[in-house]
Amino acid sequence: MASARRILLATPYPWTTPHPVNDHVTDIADGLLELREAGDENAPLPVVVAPSAGGYARRTTRRALRELARGVDPAELFAPGGEIDMSAAAAGVRRPREAAHEWPLVALPIAVGPASVSLRAALRVLLERGDFDLVHAHDPLEDDLTRFVVRRWTGLTVATFHAAPPATVAAALAAPLRDRVVDGVDRWLVGADADRAILAETLDDKLDAGVVPTRATPTRASGGAGPVIVVGRGDDDDAVVRDLVRDLGPLLDSRPELTLTMLSRWGTHHRPTTPRALRGRLLTVEAPTREQADAVFAGAGAYLALPGTHARSRDEALAARVPVVDITAPADSGSDRDVEALHVLISEALATGPDGVADADALPDAAALARAHVNEYDALRERIQVHIPAPTASEKNCVIDLHMHTSHSWDCATDPEALLYVAKQVGLTAVAVTDHNEISGALACAELAEEYGIQVIVGEEVKTSQGEVIGLFLTERIEPGLSWHETLEQIRAQDGLVYVPHPFDRLHTIPDVHLLRDTLDEIDAFETYNARLPFDQYNRDAERFARKYNLVEGAGSDAHVVQGLGTAAVHMPAWDDKESFLVALGQGEILKRPKSLLYLQGLKWVNDLTGRSKKLPPEAVGRD
Repeated sequence: MASARRILLATPYPWTTPHPVNDHVTDIADGLLELREAGDENAPLPVVVAPSAGGYARRTTRRALRELARGVDPAELFAPGGEIDMSAAAAGVRRPREAAHEWPLVALPIAVGPASVSLRAALRVLLERGDFDLVHAHDPLEDDLTRFVVRRWTGLTVATFHAAPPATVAAALAAPLRDRVVDGVDRWLVGADADRAILAETLDDKLDAGVVPTRATPTRASGGAGPVIVVGRGDDDDAVVRDLVRDLGPLLDSRPELTLTMLSRWGTHHRPTTPRALRGRLLTVEAPTREQADAVFAGAGAYLALPGTHARSRDEALAARVPVVDITAPADSGSDRDVEALHVLISEALATGPDGVADADALPDAAALARAHVNEYDALRERIQVHIPAPTASEKNCVIDLHMHTSHSWDCATDPEALLYVAKQVGLTAVAVTDHNEISGALACAELAEEYGIQVIVGEEVKTSQGEVIGLFLTERIEPGLSWHETLEQIRAQDGLVYVPHPFDRLHTIPDVHLLRDTLDEIDAFETYNARLPFDQYNRDAERFARKYNLVEGAGSDAHVVQGLGTAAVHMPAWDDKESFLVALGQGEILKRPKSLLYLQGLKWVNDLTGRSKKLPPEAVGRD
């Protein structure tokens, strides 16, 4: 990996169309470069990926991705002023005359519906060859581009919700797809304007998020002394604007030096009807870039923020030191409004001037916004496990199956001695016997271990109230039904190891991914291959999670019949005790010897139908 860390900022909104989220992404990227120029080497280098209608940017991106696929160093490709100049244009500009930023923009076609095969291929090349340290996706449920990035990326992922996703979007996503996106995010950030209650409901209460500033407002040329009243338009209704223009008529009549500007910052709005007396004094302006907005604020003496005005536009006015009048409860069409009070507020704002806008000093600039995000990124990286460097591998080898059952499990008919005999025949040198909520079968195997020349780890697959977990190197049975944390404490009390089996088998009760993240330090090993899972995706999700957090990986057959023994195993150095076992497992290689799942499951069903799997052994009689 290159010495300089690199981060991918993904936005679902077309770069060539004005959008406040893209302006926010611009602020983060600009701020990261400012931090690096100030000597902060911990700040990652930004690369932005977004849909775009700009032909030049998309052609440049195609050339760059071809070079990336051929093995060109990403550090050379993404460097400003390189052979392929990917420097970004200003957000909202379709035909740029020159680059506005030094960081690169990966411009992809705008997807209509699901992302096309070529678009997904381009994203795969970018994610696999771009040498990124982390991905930060914005509004990841909004579009298939950001959803695909979150699902495909195998490293650490941060996501920001700038607003709750529309109900139609959330409802349109199938629950498994939505869950995979949500589970793929390691840290949520919620904008100050987002409704956390709605987000928590959308995400089924899985929202564990921090709040960081979502709007950066760099210092601009001071306004606040001009004769212009600016009205910030956003998600407003024409009737509200029409009433406002009518109510401001008397004030404008009494002060002929004043003019009224209707500012559309990130969209197109209807021009309100202009009363005869205000003709020539009411303007409608579209300002898709911040430079254009600055020009409007430079001559402004007051800014009116309607309920539908985007909060970022309001803060931009404050940053330009233009006094803001919040119209929080405009009258509906036809109702009475306290026009006199409104005129007083506007007159006071006009008289305040730029020096009276104290709020502007509290607004973060791009560097402060980037610093808040870097702190979040660093806190997330701290969760990655660190292991003791492995010693030189032993000349002796061990092949171990870490997950299997005997007749001491209610749903298995395998005799302990038969298990050891077959394990020897298939080439296993060690086994972890992990019966459901029971250790008597493992103890029976341990008594026969020397006779068969196989190392036996006494384990138990415990069903907690929040999913299953395996304790290894146990001496006493652990009661099922306890909470996840209580069960881990019981395993630790016996000085055992915590092994998480089939953590993403969504057909069974499994621990929530957020619970796994909260107990990363308590997990000793993570099962990334289980031979009995019906869908390979479940194992791939487990592998992705383990490698993201640097967890020790394990594998088990989860055999309920002897024919399944050894269908998953780990080839690792020899070991003597649980400490050397964990170090050796960290050096292991997972072996996959799959057999027909239908065949193995059919044998188990035969045992179930004949009742063999339902007969508890004498050692387990009387236990739950």
